[in-house]
Amino acid sequence: SSEITIPKDALPLAGAEGPIPGLDPAKLKGLVFDDRNAKKEGKWTEGTGLKGFVGHAYIYASAGSNSSVTWQFEAPNTGKFDLRISYLPHENRSSRVKVLVNTRAGASPHSINMQKAAPLENDFISLGTFSLTKGEAVSVVISTDGSDGNAHADALQVLPVE
Repeated sequence: SSEITIPKDALPLAGAEGPIPGLDPAKLKGLVFDDRNAKKEGKWTEGTGLKGFVGHAYIYASAGSNSSVTWQFEAPNTGKFDLRISYLPHENRSSRVKVLVNTRAGASPHSINMQKAAPLENDFISLGTFSLTKGEAVSVVISTDGSDGNAHADALQVLPVE
């Protein structure tokens, strides 16, 4: 029978989209960019059925959909950085998802088998260590080009290498 009072700071604490059901990007090491921070082309579907995702959801696109997702950022400092993407494995994922890292030094192509679990903590896989200059433009692109199943995109992690 008491009146319900909502604290004035409830919405800022929850964020504009409500509480984060997945891993909070702000609590992970390094810089973490969620799939909602990426530019999407083609048809991507948002999902939450596989647990362990970063942020509010993950996205996936089917083979032959000519879809891509691109994270763009500027290097926070000069130094070496481990660039990682996160994905959740599933039998409908592609065994050859194309991932392209673009830096000032050039393009670095990768093929990821997303049917197998990512080997690092929080379902991340390393794309390699890159020497970057502060303010350098970097992009990481996941595409369905040549895939034999769904491509999955969840987050990009940028970790300084000491």
